[in-house]
Amino acid sequence: MNFLLQIVLVLLTTIIPNDIYLFETSAFNACLNLTSFIVPENITIIPRSCFYYCTSLNNITFLGNITSIESFAFYNCQKLKSIKIPESCCSFLSLTFYLCIGLTSIEIPANVNSIGSSAFDRCSNLSKVYYYGKNSPTYSGQIF
Repeated sequence: MNFLLQIVLVLLTTIIPNDIYLFETSAFNACLNLTSFIVPENITIIPRSCFYYCTSLNNITFLGNITSIESFAFYNCQKLKSIKIPESCCSFLSLTFYLCIGLTSIEIPANVNSIGSSAFDRCSNLSKVYYYGKNSPTYSGQIF
């Protein structure tokens, strides 16, 4: 286990230094105590399973220019209530927010042109989806 992950397992809130440019796949997987996270401005991709099973995560803030959110990135983040996808984001892949049962609202910017299948599957409390684009993004299969 790397040193950064060992620190995150203990903290409730974490801020990653700005000199970090990349998160590995499953970087914060199952950090059960993590409640809040600030993504630094140099990160451009939220990789596959990055916050997978972070069941206490209730707040995420994006400081930079996220261009893509990969599959399972927020899988089973049960306490995440709302999320605002950054303006710079163009796509999020399949099962991105799967089982986020606490999610009630999401804001999707106009730049998002692709949404993967089942991106919001099992988000049983999702009642508000705001999409700011003029044309509907492409999607494969059902997204809810």
